[in-house]
Amino acid sequence: MARRRRHALGRLAPLALAALGACRTPHASPSPAASASSHSVVGTELAPPAASSPASPLAALNVVRIDAFLPSAAPTPYIALAVPGFRDAVVAVPLGATSARPLAVVLALHGNFDRPEWQCEVWRRITQGKVFVLCPRGIPRRDVPKNLDRWEWGSVAKTKSEIVAAVAALRAQFPLHVRPGPLVFTGFSLGAILGARLIQDPDLDIGAAVLVEGGYQGWTLAKVKAMKPRLARLLFACGQTECRNAYRYQLERLFQAAELPSSMVGDIKAGHTYDDPVAALVQAEWPALLASIKQQ
Repeated sequence: MARRRRHALGRLAPLALAALGACRTPHASPSPAASASSHSVVGTELAPPAASSPASPLAALNVVRIDAFLPSAAPTPYIALAVPGFRDAVVAVPLGATSARPLAVVLALHGNFDRPEWQCEVWRRITQGKVFVLCPRGIPRRDVPKNLDRWEWGSVAKTKSEIVAAVAALRAQFPLHVRPGPLVFTGFSLGAILGARLIQDPDLDIGAAVLVEGGYQGWTLAKVKAMKPRLARLLFACGQTECRNAYRYQLERLFQAAELPSSMVGDIKAGHTYDDPVAALVQAEWPALLASIKQQ
């Protein structure tokens, strides 16, 4: 896949830039999941399982429960997930999982003026398509034209409610494949700022986390120690100097004092992004993050 460009928000007038927020996002055509119905098989009432085997042709998908198997020849790995009380989430499905084997779940919160489809696309690449990537939608930006299809988040409490509902919907839809237990959380910019508080919440059962270009402020030794029994590993990913320096000169010592494993990857020439080169640096850390929750 060709490397995607980032939106150059700097071209906007200063007043418009302030209104849109600081998050630059990858520039790409919406993924197949962007349409609410074009490839949506999750959240619909499917027919009972047919007598065919997991090797059934893709054409049989409309008569075979999707949780019976995850076909390797599906037209897209991106599907819409109905979340009761909220707008549809996007899920990157690990295609080719043909047996009832629990898989990890990455919970990905996008940034301000961003899209869940983009988070799912980047994190599917980071995880090499081997886990579920759940990308809640959030709330629409109402200060821009609707056709821009841009999203943000409300309060921490409302975001938590959407996360809880989305995780429950995913587990209900894929009971044979979704790994029980801790999730891997990731958030970008506003998603990381909210995430720094959400990963401290024991109700969400976060086992490891990646905070990208945000979430590096407001930490105390007491907060870090309180997470230690639950959080196995925390990674900060930085594309700018402020993020890198916050970890290098403050957070690293704090997490060491609390004896909670943490690390930082960064390329300060990348800018405010979760795409490459930052994504490539995170991908190199993915095996350690996944191993940390499997050991819990």
